[in-house]
Formats: sequence, C-alpha cells, structure tokens
Amino acid sequence: MPAVIPPSKVLVTGANGYIAIWVVRRLLEKGYSVRGIVRSESKAEHLRQLFNEYGGKHEVVVVEDITKEGTFDEAVKDIDAIEHTASPFHLLADDPNEFIEPAVKGTLGVLQSALKYGRVSLGLWYLHGRFIVSGGTFKWQDFVDAAHKAGVYPESALPKGVPGSGYAPGVTHLIDYDASKAARVLGMDKYISKEQCVKDCLEDFKERGW
Repeated sequence: MPAVIPPSKVLVTGANGYIAIWVVRRLLEKGYSVRGIVRSESKAEHLRQLFNEYGGKHEVVVVEDITKEGTFDEAVKDIDAIEHTASPFHLLADDPNEFIEPAVKGTLGVLQSALKYGRVSLGLWYLHGRFIVSGGTFKWQDFVDAAHKAGVYPESALPKGVPGSGYAPGVTHLIDYDASKAARVLGMDKYISKEQCVKDCLEDFKERGW
C-alpha cells in the first residue's frame, strides 16, 4: 500500500521537465491532485493546457528562483507529498558549481519549507517520515549485504550481487562524502549504522505490505 494514497495532493517541483511531466501524468492518472512548480508563466500555461482534462485536480504555480530563502514556503502548504525534481541544467556552463550550488540550495529550500509548513513525505530525500544523510563512503553492495543480514525478507526476495565486495581489498570509493553540513544545516549530530538503517527501512516496508 502506498504511504500517501489518492486523492492526496502532491507537489512536483520542476514540473515541466521531461521526467517530471511523466511524474505529474502518472500521479493524475492514479487519482492524486498535483501542484506543479515551474519558473515562468509560459511554462505554467503549457502545463495547464497539457493537463486541462483534470480540471481542479491540477494546478501550477510559478517560482522564478528556487535558490531564494523561503521560496517554497507557500507552495508546500496543504501538500501531502513532494516529488522534488527541479534542478538547473544547460549546456553553457564552464564551472560545475553553476549546477551544484543552485541544486543544493533548491533541495535544502524544499526541505526547510516542508519542515516549517508541510505535512509531507518527501520523495527521495524524505520518505515516510525519515530522510537519510550519508555519514561516509559506501558501495551499493553494502546495502544489499545489510538487507540479507537483517533477516526481514527471505533470501529469495532480495538481490544478491557480490557479497562482501563493498569492502574487498583494493575497492575504491569514487565519491567521498563530506557530512560536515549535516550538523550545521539539519541539526544532525550522530548517525546510525548502515545495517540498522537498512533493517529499520525494511521493517517499515514490510509493515506497509510492500
């Protein structure tokens, strides 16, 4: 059973993007109400015409700058779930920070607005009452191994991968996480283990009938 069921209202940021349009369409088809966020009135009008058949179950609001503090405050009110897909992209950038900084600020803005005003589950970053912040490096296999160790689901229901390969000799972690902002921005001062995190999540999924 989904954690947020129709006719709940879902906020979709970057709603005119290729993937986001399909997210909006599927949500509407499943009976959800959708509030989309775009950066200009012309993009808003395009979506209104595209989803006109859904009437009052679909609405669009314009947020010109997702990096401004409090820019999502009004948009998250009376929302039950958020699918955050908005992220800047163009082909003229020389500096990666042209993408990274606004993407980070936009994501933090959604989180902070949701914490202040929302009653929401945040897609990807905040799921069913929790969000996960990595305290260090990992390989995908680490979570697969932890899922098997948790014993919540039978072995046959889980992928196997290559057990133990996450910390095999010579393994290189391509991304080294800096978790220093977790305490300053989100108020986090301690972490649980990957094993406990996976076990908690799987028990939650099983309780929901997934």
